[in-house]
Amino acid sequence: MTPEQKAVIVEAPSAYRKIMERAFSGNSKAAAIKGFCLRCVGYVRAEVKNCSAHSCPLHQYRPYQSESESDV
Repeated sequence: MTPEQKAVIVEAPSAYRKIMERAFSGNSKAAAIKGFCLRCVGYVRAEVKNCSAHSCPLHQYRPYQSESESDV
């Protein structure tokens, strides 16, 4: 793991550090997307669900959205 990746893990709130570690492990695409989205919105889970960055290539894959919303 690079020093930059370690810094991201340390900056993350303790509740999200395991997700970030898993994201950087390279073993989970879902964790990578979840970690990216959480970091993008300042680790506020509700903001991931309400994300309005429709130009983001990960927008349709973001976590914490309802099933009907993900089909849109």
